[in-house]
Amino acid sequence: DISTLEEDHMDIITTHKGSDFDALASLVAATLVYPGASPVLPASINGNLKAFLSIHKDLFDFYAPGDINADRVKRLIVVDTHSWERLEGLDSLRGKEDLEIIVWDHHTEGDMKASEAHIAETGATVTLLVNEIKNRRILITPIQATLFLMGLYEDTGNMTFPSTLPEDAYAAGFLLDRRADLNILSTFLRQAYGKKQKDILFEMIQKAERQEVGGFSISISRMEIEGRVDPRRLDLLFEIELLGVTAGGFPPGTRFQFRYDLWRPFERPPGQAGATPDGGCREVVYRSKLVPNLSGGAMGMVQVPECRR
Repeated sequence: DISTLEEDHMDIITTHKGSDFDALASLVAATLVYPGASPVLPASINGNLKAFLSIHKDLFDFYAPGDINADRVKRLIVVDTHSWERLEGLDSLRGKEDLEIIVWDHHTEGDMKASEAHIAETGATVTLLVNEIKNRRILITPIQATLFLMGLYEDTGNMTFPSTLPEDAYAAGFLLDRRADLNILSTFLRQAYGKKQKDILFEMIQKAERQEVGGFSISISRMEIEGRVDPRRLDLLFEIELLGVTAGGFPPGTRFQFRYDLWRPFERPPGQAGATPDGGCREVVYRSKLVPNLSGGAMGMVQVPECRR
């Protein structure tokens, strides 16, 4: 109800552009910590989250940045970032004298001057909010616990990234105790980088050619790779943000997007006639998979492509 944004005083919660599951989980978790605050989700979200919200678009009561009347905002709660440039459509709040700013973030770099800051280098921002929920003894549903665990697992690479701390494991244990469903996570979370993917990624960063386009610094790198491909991984999209300076000289905060378009060569068995299908698959079939309803209702269905050789 947009009318709730027309009150004399209002609190809003928001997160960064290019939102991922940690951003969404932190946004939802913050609504439990700050009941009555209005959650504002940027229009720019990553591929994983876009696929998730395309199925569950009616399950959340989010507002768009354009719905906000900046003059009425008295408290701004920001999760998973504390950099003004990473917020979407809220420039009018920057420099607002009577604005109270509260930050929850696991990144140390940021330019927002917060009156209350909860910043720690955990593996995920949602870890900090889950700890707060636990300390306040706020009740959460199994579906909320599952969403929070998705955010935690995505940002920690299923608890394998070096940035993962014991606090992340404790938070995961708490969420599992609150009946988070691990079977649901694999439906929406892409697998963490394997060693080969990491080697390719760092080689591409080293060889990237940087150029200025429209005032933005853009780096482009292309590689051709041969090898075996999991037939279920037809199309991959990864986004990363650098936390420190790389050997290539890219500063902290640099964001990379990597898209893998995978093509599997088709080899027809001896003695079998017919043309090779385009795309390298004998056929592409769509299998139905159950997906959760985060509002607590019945499970839904999604069609997932599978390459048959």
